[in-house]
Amino acid sequence: MKPKNFSCPKCGTGIPKRTTLFLTKFTRIQCKQCGIVIRPKKRTISIVNYINAGLVGGIFFPVGMYLINRGNWVVTGLLFFALLVFVILVSSYLTIKFTKFIEN
Repeated sequence: MKPKNFSCPKCGTGIPKRTTLFLTKFTRIQCKQCGIVIRPKKRTISIVNYINAGLVGGIFFPVGMYLINRGNWVVTGLLFFALLVFVILVSSYLTIKFTKFIEN
């Protein structure tokens, strides 16, 4: 059986999606079906982190600095909150889509 991206490489059991919020290169997850300890490939987690940094640095920094210099604190706060939600959603989606697990 060919395992899906966000599943155990041995038995194919899916990993809970809520783990995407706390997934790092050092995370170890025990499969509930077969009991092996798995970890995400470090390269895929690094790529997702680079994309997140590019989103925040490329979008919020220039627009945020422009709005702060104009004195629009409320608009800047709302923009920051919207960007934070956007980055969390994009990060979760990319993590689920591209992360592959290997045995520890």
